[in-house]
Amino acid sequence: MGYPGYDRPIDFGSPATDDEYIQLQPTEDTDSSKGSASAYTFDNYQEDTRTTAIYPNAGEEDLSGINYCILGLIGEAGELANKWKKLYRDYPALAENHDYPAELRTAIIKELGDVLWYASQLATELGVNLSTVAAANIQKLKSRQERDKLHGSGDDR
Repeated sequence: MGYPGYDRPIDFGSPATDDEYIQLQPTEDTDSSKGSASAYTFDNYQEDTRTTAIYPNAGEEDLSGINYCILGLIGEAGELANKWKKLYRDYPALAENHDYPAELRTAIIKELGDVLWYASQLATELGVNLSTVAAANIQKLKSRQERDKLHGSGDDR
């Protein structure tokens, strides 16, 4: 599949549409297994990821599970970055015009889902709810914002 004005094919991963990767539709149903976007929480997601975790000692909160999740998270984040890098390597004119192909968006969303899966499972292996991690992160960022400390570096600013 190409992009208008470019003679090289775009290969950002397997061909797919957004609908194939983003199937959550807002509904009134709160059952996490139904995939309700309006009621689906971090904790629902974490429960669902546990059902697909098939690595050694999954869910046992031990070092091997933590290692597996950290390495998987790094690997998936690297795949996401690699797909985005190809935009700058193969289509610099698009990048300069702040544009990118729809195929790239789909590929990034797919990889983002994989990153989220590993983050969720890492929280499981650390014995913490994903919603707790998310809430603590927002509290930290709001505190920095109130103190005008969003810029800079260091965890304890």
